[in-house]
Amino acid sequence: MNNSIYSDANLPACRWDILRTIHTGQRLGTTEKILFNTLLCDYLDVTQDIVRNQLTYLERRELVTLDRHSEPTWRAHLTRVGWDLVEYRIECDAGIRRPPRSLDYLR
Repeated sequence: MNNSIYSDANLPACRWDILRTIHTGQRLGTTEKILFNTLLCDYLDVTQDIVRNQLTYLERRELVTLDRHSEPTWRAHLTRVGWDLVEYRIECDAGIRRPPRSLDYLR
């Protein structure tokens, strides 16, 4: 398996990992530093810029909101649509590789 963040298959999987990590943070939100450290476990070439680019992508898709102004580190929160996506209540559009619900517990 290619563990480069730049492979075509890994960016959509990376976005799913970001959403699940933010979901784990629940109401407090999740900082980009936590996301970076989480992604670093699977993608050795991840950078802070990649994390911010993917957060911006997810924000444009209205899956997350970003607090960029309170401190130098961004903090992300799931929107209602983001919660529904992570909890398998709505369909997942292209661009995010969400595993089938039956396999998600394995991750």
